Amino acid sequence: KAIGFARILSDIHPVYGDYAVNGNHEFYSGQDGGQFFALAGMDLLCDRSVVVAGSFVIAGRDDSHFRGRKHVDELLSSVPDTLPVILVDHRPTEIDQVAASKADIQLSGHTHNGQLFPINLITRKVYQLSWGYMKKGYTHFFVSSGIRLWGPPVRTTGKSEIVVIDVSFI
Repeated sequence: KAIGFARILSDIHPVYGDYAVNGNHEFYSGQDGGQFFALAGMDLLCDRSVVVAGSFVIAGRDDSHFRGRKHVDELLSSVPDTLPVILVDHRPTEIDQVAASKADIQLSGHTHNGQLFPINLITRKVYQLSWGYMKKGYTHFFVSSGIRLWGPPVRTTGKSEIVVIDVSFI
């Protein structure tokens, strides 16, 4: 099943490349080597950043389950101050530290917006932003409920979604 999804994803060729980060399920299943992402043609950003088209930086953090995960300041220390920075972190944690960093945008998921009642109430207490958009300092945070599920194949909260964000650099 996963190989079929990887093949489908490998046929998509965005102008600026395909990027991914490890999440908690990659940790649980021992997929930190990124075999799925390699097969899908995605650049797995394990606590590293890349300059894209000389115009912006995309940086990816390992999930907090992975030992040795870099602090956001360490991850972004070599990023040029002259380029906008998009940070991808599976979990929407450490928002205060990210807001104080070089990151202009953070993209996250993980929470599924609770998926099931009353878990959505718990995720709202656990995360500063468990779903949606928030601006803190100069950083824009986006958390998607995602298109898939965890656990039981049902949602009572948090609809499946693909988020499209138009970004303009001024």
